[in-house]
Amino acid sequence: MPRAPEPHAIVKARWAILAVFLALCAWLIPGVTQIQNDDDVLAFLPPDHPEVQNFNEVADRFGMMEVALVGLSAEGGSMLVPQRVAAVRDLTVEIKELPGVKTALSFADLPNPVVTDDGLIVDALVPTSMTDADQIRERVLGSRDAVGNLISADGEAAAMLVFLIPRDPETDGAEAFAKRRETLEQLRALVEDQWEGEAYFSGAPYIEMAASSSSRTDIEKLSPIVIGVLAVASALLLGSVTAAVLNLLVTGLGVALIMGAHGRFDEALTIVSSSTPVMMVALGGAFG
Repeated sequence: MPRAPEPHAIVKARWAILAVFLALCAWLIPGVTQIQNDDDVLAFLPPDHPEVQNFNEVADRFGMMEVALVGLSAEGGSMLVPQRVAAVRDLTVEIKELPGVKTALSFADLPNPVVTDDGLIVDALVPTSMTDADQIRERVLGSRDAVGNLISADGEAAAMLVFLIPRDPETDGAEAFAKRRETLEQLRALVEDQWEGEAYFSGAPYIEMAASSSSRTDIEKLSPIVIGVLAVASALLLGSVTAAVLNLLVTGLGVALIMGAHGRFDEALTIVSSSTPVMMVALGGAFG
């Protein structure tokens, strides 16, 4: 009677392999709750490309990626009346006190150097002692540095530059992106609460946050549709609902492991990598 073939080494170690796999799942999958999002829209660009390197060098040198722009208007009224100038000045002071903000600049406190017989005097463009509306308007609209940069030519709209504390991509982890998002949300809430008029928010930090948020929102909306279509297609092609469910379960486990690893190893999701679950489900449906 012929002897039964010797079981493969993997078959012999099946229980040990299963135990290791379960331990790996128990360690990685809870990391899903620790996932952070990277709002840096440049994170997925090739870091070794010359143009990308030049852009990053200029951005690091001049901090252009760390400046938030807040636009203010008085709903058709002039910004150059004492009450609104004081409101802009007070708002600037409060913004400077927000965590994550390095400093802020408005037309009211723009440095205004004046040459005198005794030397150079640098004071705010609109000192607190200046309360005459005509004098304020003449001073501000006569400043080449202010007009077109911090105040419109007609004096009906103004801009504030909010300089955020720079992030170091080599040392700052995923928590830095969460703190940056919190700072921007606090800035928006403060301005909307304190300013009696229209307010607009832009600049690189807000554009990054809007781009990443809209991308993730689209993925969250489309993911159930994609999964549903693939589930139906798998059931029809495989001819078995059970096989389709097993296919989705295996794919879902793979997605959970990958996303859990992102959280466990503090690897933030970028705009590109946040689409990983949809791509894995699509691949699972194609090769299931």
